[in-house]
Amino acid sequence: MAAEQSAGVEELYKNFGVLADAGETAGEKLAEYDGILQAAKGSANEKKLAAGFITRFYHLFPTMAETAMDTLLDLVEEENDMIRRTAIKALPDICKRSPDPALCAKVSEYLTQLLATEDVIDLALVKTGLASLLQKNTPAAMDGIFSQVGGEDEGVREQAIDYVSSSLMSMRHILFIPHPENEKQLVRHVKKVSWLLRIN
Repeated sequence: MAAEQSAGVEELYKNFGVLADAGETAGEKLAEYDGILQAAKGSANEKKLAAGFITRFYHLFPTMAETAMDTLLDLVEEENDMIRRTAIKALPDICKRSPDPALCAKVSEYLTQLLATEDVIDLALVKTGLASLLQKNTPAAMDGIFSQVGGEDEGVREQAIDYVSSSLMSMRHILFIPHPENEKQLVRHVKKVSWLLRIN
C-alpha cells in the first residue's frame, strides 16, 4: 500500500513538473492536468498536493474548469483536517490568475457557505480567504457574500450576516473609504437585505 501511495505522489509531481515546465503551452497538456484531478481521489498525501496543484493551473484549462472546481470542493468537504484545510486555503488561489469577476463571486459564495463551520481553524482560514478576495475584487466578492446573506440556509445566512456586520465592516478603511464606488455597492446590497442586517 505504501508503495502504491508513493507511486501516486511521484506521478502527481511528474504531472506538476510537465505543466510547470511547459510555459505558454501548458494549457495543451490536458492529460497531465486530468492526472492531477484524478489524484484528488487517491491517498491523503495525493489529495493534499492535488488541492494546491489544481488551483495553480486552473486558469489554463477553461474546458476543465467545472470538473476542477467540483474536485476542489470535494476536498473542502474531506473529514481529514489537513486535506480539508489545505483545500480551503487553496480555494481563493483560483482567482489569483483570473480576471473573471464571476469566478471571484462564485468562490466567495462557496467560502461564505463555509462560515457555518464549527471548526475554529477552518473558520479562520475561510475568513482569511474572504478577506483576500475582497481585496482583490471587492464588488465581485461582495456579490458572493451577499448571495448567502439572502440565502435559504438559516445557519449559513446567520454566519454571513455576522461576517458582514463585523469582519466586512472592520475592513471599511481598506475597501470602502478609499473607494466610494465600492461603498455605493455595499449600500445597495445592504438595502436589499436591510431587514436581516443590524450594522452599527
